[in-house]
This record gives sequence, C-alpha cells and structure tokens, in this order.
Amino acid sequence: MRAQIALAAVVSLAPSAHAEPPRPSAVSLTWEAPAGCPSSERILAETDRILAGSTVRTDPPIEARARVRQDGERWLLSLETRRGEVAGSRELEGESCTALGEAMIVILVLMIDPALVPETPPSLEPEPVVEPPPPPPPAPPVVTRPAPPPVEPAGCRWGRPALSLSALGDLGALPGPAGGGELAFGLRRCALGASLAARGLAPRTGEAALDAGAGGDLWLYAAGAALALHADLAGLELAAAAGFEAGAMSGQGVGINNPDSGRALWLAASAGGAIVIPLTARLGARAAVDLVVPLRRPRFVIDDLGAVHRAAAVTGRLALGLELAF
Repeated sequence: MRAQIALAAVVSLAPSAHAEPPRPSAVSLTWEAPAGCPSSERILAETDRILAGSTVRTDPPIEARARVRQDGERWLLSLETRRGEVAGSRELEGESCTALGEAMIVILVLMIDPALVPETPPSLEPEPVVEPPPPPPPAPPVVTRPAPPPVEPAGCRWGRPALSLSALGDLGALPGPAGGGELAFGLRRCALGASLAARGLAPRTGEAALDAGAGGDLWLYAAGAALALHADLAGLELAAAAGFEAGAMSGQGVGINNPDSGRALWLAASAGGAIVIPLTARLGARAAVDLVVPLRRPRFVIDDLGAVHRAAAVTGRLALGLELAF
C-alpha cells in the first residue's frame, strides 16, 4: 500500500508534457491600401509580435478597419476601431503609406496594452510592387487563301489593237509587176504580235507562149495570218514577221475564140519586216517588205497555144499604207 501511494505522488508531481495553446490575435483587421503598401498580414504579424508578452485579456479582440489613400504627395489614413461597445475613429497623415502602417501598429498596441508600446517605432519595409507579366501577344490568325494568279507586267496582255490599210505591189505572183491592196488587223502582247489580213492583186495579162496576141488575165485573192516580233526603237516600231496565206488564183482567156476561165488553189508562206512611223498619237505610216514562197504554183495554159503563166518560186511584195491604233 505504501508503494502505491509513493508512486501516485511521483506521478502527480511530474510536469505536464503538452504545450500551451498559441495566443489568439488581439486584432481583427480590415485593411484597404494601394499597391506597394504593407499588407494586412505583415501589420498583424508585427502587432502580435509586440503583444506576445502581454497578460492583458484580448477577448473580445479589437475590430479595426483602416483605409489608406494618397492625395498628391500626402498619405492619409482613416482608422475606425471597435471593442465591444466602445468605438472610435482617427485620421492620420504621413509621408508614406509605410509610415502610416507603423503608426497604426503603435495605436493598436496602445489600445490593448500601453505598457508594451515600443520606445522605437516598429519598422515595416515597403513591399515591392510586383507587376504582373504582360500577356503574350495574340497569335496572328491563320488565314488560308488561294494563291493569286500570276500578275502579268503592265502592257503584257493581248491588246493594243491596230488596223492597217495598205497599197500592195507584187513581183512574181502574176505576169509582170502587179498592184493591189491589203487590209490587216493586229494585236500585241509585249514584243509578240499576231495579225490577220485580206489581200488581193489586180488582174495582169499574160501572153501565150506560141501566140503573142493571145493570152489571159490573171488575178489573186488570199487571206493570211502571221506572227511577229516587235521592237520600239527611237520612237519607231519595228517588226519581223512570218506568216501563211491561202486563197485562189484565177484566170480568164483573152484574144482567142471561145475564151475560157479557170481557178487554182493558192498556198504560200511568207517572211519579212515592217516599220511604222508615228504621225499622231494613234496614226502611223506603215511600210512592209515580204518574200513569199508559193507552196503551189498553178500553171495557166491555153490549148494549142501553150503556157500563159506560172508563179515564180519566190515572189516579192511591198506594202505602203497607214496604221490606226486603238
């Protein structure tokens, strides 16, 4: 029985093993202040640190509402406090928001335990203002568009139409030198040109091989197409062309009894050059020289009197006229 009593005494004299609960905060703070001012957490932490050794009851805590604003170079603090039924308010002015926060700590400590007011005012380092990172630039919208058609240089589309009317001279297609006319229409694309033409040679008389008093009148009508390369030189327009023509060569007997007529297909290739001399903005004088190679050389013959005419293997043409550009 004595052993049990001694053991109980030892147990009752042993110190308690658990720690005391932490002291609750003596202030409930609502803090409204611009960026760069001390935070409410730092103000409460500094206040609680100073009051850590206080024996004054803090129940209920002081309800404090503080609002800081800047007026020019001045900083103003509006402080409202309530503890139970007791309420109060103060207006403070300071050189900075941090100074107002330090002064408010002194006021709160003074209201709770004046014996713990520090001789040196508490120091609150101003909190750095952390600027939020700028938002990333928006990604450019992805627009899928069809590839544009190739753009031709100015002046490189089929255009620049021109109409020409020329007097025509020919040597070799008909008996002796022949005259006629030509009407042509052309287009250009940069240096390339294309043209269509209708031309005719007036009748020329050929003599029969066996009778100089007998013979025939022959004439030629044809239509042709040509491609040309153009160049502008010192205000003059030069061209080199190659073309093809098809038509008919016709003949009528003369100086004989019962004269007859005939017609033959005419096919020929040509090559030559031309020059246009401007007279006005749209009108120019045109001259062209061509060598013509007949692909068919029809022969005109009078029975019993022999041949009247056959086109030469190579003939020459000269055209002189006017060209009107549109």
